[in-house]
Amino acid sequence: MSIQSLLGQENVLLVVTPTQLREFAEEIISNALSAKKQDDTTLLTANEVAELLNVDKSTLWRWEKSEYLKPIRIGSKIRYKQSEVQLIKRGGK
Repeated sequence: MSIQSLLGQENVLLVVTPTQLREFAEEIISNALSAKKQDDTTLLTANEVAELLNVDKSTLWRWEKSEYLKPIRIGSKIRYKQSEVQLIKRGGK
């Protein structure tokens, strides 16, 4: 049985070896890093960002002008990094 499978259960007393604890920490770090890599490469359209953040597209334009949220231009298309959008959604920017 893994430590991960016990998460979310109440009143559980764990006795783990240092090796098990290290493996658990490595698993958490690995999952976080792979999620970050995935977020960094995902690009969203202006419509997707506006819907996700519940703002008008004109707000995205103002944010671009104030450099609050910089889009990526690919030819005539505008895209936004999902990681930056998620940071705004969480209130971290």
